Amino acid sequence: MVRGFYLRFGEGVSEEANRRALALAEALLRAPPPGLLDAVPAYGVLYLEYDPRRLSRGRLLRLLKGLPQERAEEGRVVEIPVRYDGEDLPEVASRLGLSLEAVKALHQKPLYRVYALGFTPGFPFLAEVEPALRLPRKPHPRPRVPAHAVAVAGVQTGIYPLPSPGGWNLLGTSLVAVYDPHRETPFLLRPGDRVRFLEAEGPTPPEPRPLELLPEEPRLPALLVEEPGLMDLVVDGGRFLGGHLGLARSGPLDAPSARLANRLVGNGAGAPLLEFAYKGPVLTALRDLVAAFAGYGFVALLEGEEIPPGQSFLWPRGKTLRFRPRGPGVRGYLAVNNLDKNPRLHVLPTAYGACYAAQRRWDDDDNQWYRITQWAIPFYTMIAASTGDRMALNAFAKRLPAGVTLSTIEIGDWPLYNADVQALGFPDKVQAAQKAMLAADGVVIATPEYNYGISSALKNAIDWLSRPPADSARIFKNRPVAIMGASPGGFGTILSQGAWLPVLSTLGTCFWSGGRLMMSRAHTLVDPDGNITDEAMKVQIAKFMAGFVDFVTCARK
Repeated sequence: MVRGFYLRFGEGVSEEANRRALALAEALLRAPPPGLLDAVPAYGVLYLEYDPRRLSRGRLLRLLKGLPQERAEEGRVVEIPVRYDGEDLPEVASRLGLSLEAVKALHQKPLYRVYALGFTPGFPFLAEVEPALRLPRKPHPRPRVPAHAVAVAGVQTGIYPLPSPGGWNLLGTSLVAVYDPHRETPFLLRPGDRVRFLEAEGPTPPEPRPLELLPEEPRLPALLVEEPGLMDLVVDGGRFLGGHLGLARSGPLDAPSARLANRLVGNGAGAPLLEFAYKGPVLTALRDLVAAFAGYGFVALLEGEEIPPGQSFLWPRGKTLRFRPRGPGVRGYLAVNNLDKNPRLHVLPTAYGACYAAQRRWDDDDNQWYRITQWAIPFYTMIAASTGDRMALNAFAKRLPAGVTLSTIEIGDWPLYNADVQALGFPDKVQAAQKAMLAADGVVIATPEYNYGISSALKNAIDWLSRPPADSARIFKNRPVAIMGASPGGFGTILSQGAWLPVLSTLGTCFWSGGRLMMSRAHTLVDPDGNITDEAMKVQIAKFMAGFVDFVTCARK
């Protein structure tokens, strides 16, 4: 259980308010009370996050009143050399009616204050930019801003520590890294520091490298993944009191269930375990294990026999565990212990999240490395272009075997569904689509991903096609359905595909779970004519196509 609240010391960009927020944050972080999860200062506020089971809001407020209220001391002055070669520099100069030299001079003039770190680990929010240099954010963010880019937006300037999406105006490149996990002090800047930019020439620092990964294969593996689930994720208990450095807490979505699973097998409450959603994995034990399952929305089956939730069980070598959705709930947790009860967790930062690995002790004091997983925490979702999924469908259609055809249903101009519109009669395009569905042996849903979920247009089409409710089974019941998607982002519509599963289950479709087609950065893989330009993607589409055709063929028998 997590709760939080804000303490506000002022409005807007206020150095006085920021000093007070930093002073209180520093005092709390020097001796954090049990139950305090984070203290994150920003421009004029301090965000406090706590566990109400260990620390009440009233006790925390009383503790705050007893802390020193003086302003934080002045931080260091850090000089940062900049090569002014930013992609947006000419445009900025043109929009402001200034020369390039004038833009550079204005950017170097202030002694900026580090008001906060956030967005990505170590990203400094610096203010204030000279009034003559203030521009709004770009109307369309870039999907990838390079590491070390120096940029401005409004009254702020900042430095991107890692490659990431961003909508600020790029002026140049920092010649020193503000974040490097290999340094003794990874973060160059802290809230309260002062920054002065100096024009310079020199090489660009290397992109921050992840810490060394562990071996790809464990020497003594414990589990064999027979089939992956849709959203499998190895999580630990989370990281705490790191928000002032821009570090996300992370951890399990359902923390009580995760702690319960770990405790049932003797692990520490925050030990790494498997979190899954919608469709869990199929796993075979390679050694005798003690395991436990907790969470809601699933039933665990060991060799077909149901495992009661909330208790540990023996998982013999060679036996297979699978999960079946049941009832309300969306997250399940699997904890395993045949290893050291206190593994040393390694969190390895990457450009888009973290890699989790653990060092565990085996018999005879022989230390072994056991790699858990690599997972990119999605800080963002790219909005798919309207043509992306059409391109993917075109590519799919061109590789169908002989005797198999693909026809598409255009849904972009369908009216929004509601009962009043339905009462006036079904639109002709909806009726035509229902007839096409009835005539089809199988259905492929090409889904974009908007704001971590399904698109309104596609959901609207499904709502129309499932009406009237009495005829819904005629359209969808036991109909073979596969999901694919294309996105200019790096996650290939995995979240929207997952969001479709409860909808398809409710409609009674026969969902094909044997394959997933997720085209990441689709604009680089398919040309405007629908021709695949990437050989690996050609192979992936062929496998997906063949698997679904076989699935449909079996369903018709």
